[in-house]
Amino acid sequence: MQRTLNTGVWLDLENKIRAIEDTRSKDHVWVFTGPIFSDSPETIERPGGQKVPIPSSYYSIVIDPFRYPWDRKSNVDIACLIIPQDAERNTPLDDFLVNISDIENATNLAFFPQWPQPMAGLSSESQEPSFGSVENPHRLIRQLY
Repeated sequence: MQRTLNTGVWLDLENKIRAIEDTRSKDHVWVFTGPIFSDSPETIERPGGQKVPIPSSYYSIVIDPFRYPWDRKSNVDIACLIIPQDAERNTPLDDFLVNISDIENATNLAFFPQWPQPMAGLSSESQEPSFGSVENPHRLIRQLY
């Protein structure tokens, strides 16, 4: 992670995740994070000549289950973000909100494959967990702002 990302937007995200209200033994938050690489990533050379690819972006999937069973999309609030390596330090986190399918497409990973797949005739976005509305975002998103 470039120093500006690690001390700017990403640090803001980490601090806000740590500050999410959590009710002991009743509530919890799951966080998945990782790199996203371009098709031809830049590299840095390590001692010994090993080349290490530099991610173009990082993703974070923050999940707040609010009702059991937690393995259903309808029972969780979810915030998915893709933050570019060169993100400006003071950019608001909501500028980086995406759908989980955007992260899956960028990483070739499948998160929560047991969740039902979109039904015929409905877009996958209409079946994604909701962020709430701009006027009334879910508790999770309000805490990340």
